[in-house]
Amino acid sequence: MRLDEHVLLALEAGLLSVPEAVEALSTLLAGYDEQSREEIALRLSPWRDAAYASQAEPRHDVIRDATGKPEPQVATRERLLRSLSTRGTSLLDVEDRRISDSISSLSYLRSRNAVIVLVQPGRVAVPEFQFQLLDDVAVPRLTVRRCNANLLAGEDPWGALSWWVSSSGYLSGRAPVDLLESPEENLLVELAASMTEIAG
Repeated sequence: MRLDEHVLLALEAGLLSVPEAVEALSTLLAGYDEQSREEIALRLSPWRDAAYASQAEPRHDVIRDATGKPEPQVATRERLLRSLSTRGTSLLDVEDRRISDSISSLSYLRSRNAVIVLVQPGRVAVPEFQFQLLDDVAVPRLTVRRCNANLLAGEDPWGALSWWVSSSGYLSGRAPVDLLESPEENLLVELAASMTEIAG
């Protein structure tokens, strides 16, 4: 299945908003012929029309470090993605076979602020550290789901990712992601709740 099909399925399942789907498709469309672009535009039109009719305010992600302090957005996103790879984790594309059959459940978890879903031009992905593999199926970790809920990860995915990969004085300079699967993992939910209070 082509990536644009996965993006459109994610939109239909409620995993992505119309602006997020358009952002994810933007770099793909340039390489498509005119007929393919028109077909995709036609499939997008019901959601785009509904979005314009609702006149909803666009959501603006607020990027925060582990102390809750705002950071400039563009450079921060690149830094966050680099931090993932240096910490031995990566991104899973939504078409990854381990999660591609679970787009509707990802949509539900995102609506509950339980998972981080990152939308980039040409890509929709989830940070791998959020999941554990059980019988080759990616299952969200309970600790991560609870922390993400405190961090409102569905509404502010980049801010939540920043919290996970940023060094914290509360953790002796370690990042929260470093404590997953360690004896100190149980500290993370309380820390995420306290960071939310500081940021709020």
